[in-house]
Amino acid sequence: MKSRINEMSQEAIARIAGLSYLVIIVAGVIAEFLIRSSMIESGNPAATAANITGSQSLFRFSIALDLIMIGADLVVAVASTLCCGRSTGRWP
Repeated sequence: MKSRINEMSQEAIARIAGLSYLVIIVAGVIAEFLIRSSMIESGNPAATAANITGSQSLFRFSIALDLIMIGADLVVAVASTLCCGRSTGRWP
């Protein structure tokens, strides 16, 4: 009996990897450029700490987006391994 992954086509796996890349890009842009960049005061660590303390939930949301990016990175790594391994014949 084949596993579900073995039955998936390379195209489906590539689509999953592509969607994961989009998640990485969107989450990264939101976390870094929209949220954290508005909190960081260059050359003024006290103001940066005050901004983070004043918007703890927003800062935590940016950290959650970083964790989502890490999860999507793992999906891309597995999907790439499955696609490349199938094309070279080295993986099941």
